[in-house]
Amino acid sequence: MFEAIVGALAASLVTLSAIAPAAADPVQSLYDPPVGSRWTIHTQSREDDTRVGKASTTTVTYAAEFKIIEKTPLGFRLTYVMRDLDIRGDAPNTALSKVLLQPRIGVVNQVTADRNGKPVRVDNFADVQAAYQKGIADTVAAFAAHAPPEAATKMHGILDASIPRDPENAAAGMDDLPLLALGQNTGLALDEVRNGAEVASSPLSGEPINTTTTLRLTHVDAAGDKQTLVRTETYDPAAMKRFALDAIKKLAPEAREKLNEIEAQMSATRVDRTEFTVEHGMTRAVSADSITEIEEAGLTLTKHQHKEITVTPAQPLP
Repeated sequence: MFEAIVGALAASLVTLSAIAPAAADPVQSLYDPPVGSRWTIHTQSREDDTRVGKASTTTVTYAAEFKIIEKTPLGFRLTYVMRDLDIRGDAPNTALSKVLLQPRIGVVNQVTADRNGKPVRVDNFADVQAAYQKGIADTVAAFAAHAPPEAATKMHGILDASIPRDPENAAAGMDDLPLLALGQNTGLALDEVRNGAEVASSPLSGEPINTTTTLRLTHVDAAGDKQTLVRTETYDPAAMKRFALDAIKKLAPEAREKLNEIEAQMSATRVDRTEFTVEHGMTRAVSADSITEIEEAGLTLTKHQHKEITVTPAQPLP
């Protein structure tokens, strides 16, 4: 019974990591990359997962590229494409993560972004979905060559469920672009702090997960063209606990009769800390840490994710 509960809670940590925070309200238009400029995003992520004395690690490395196509009254039009991907590790979900992301490589997204550079809509959504579906069909066909038909059918269902269902959700989940936008157009002065609150829907039940945020401009170089900002986000413990219980109900049905006992002994926390390096209005580097802990019956499940992102010109600036 307890192994089933642990497995459900561990799966909930994986799912929760997919919840993307919303960007801060734009204050002034400082983010202004030139039309025609191309930028490369390099991302390295390490995830350490500990449960019941067992530790596992997953590392993800990928490269993506975006190009500024046009400036609009409300922001920008750009293209975004993932160019390369490598996932390694001994975590149970490592192979599945690679399968889920593989169909996205090489797919060109035509994107409408706001003045902060945050994607708000994938304009060629039908084409992107068709490309994903083809990638999924190829993946499932390769899998079915050495797996039972029912396993291939289940794999197709998992992959199909991972595809966004509308242009707005597709934009919100566009890898690191929404995260980069959090450091742009903040309008903060040195040592000024902006407090905020965010609400995200749980992917398991739709129930809100409330968070509190702080954003501080901590450093400005002498020339004034390079800034460091630090953002922290703390998740409401009650909402986190509700999320973990939803995971148990969905992923370990055999434990439902003990939910009241589990709830009485459970606590759950998550805190994210992100440091942005911004040059000439554009986020050029990110260092982010996310720590999630779920305690139940004296045992602790911990997930620590560390991510490093760099943004560099893919060509000389026009």
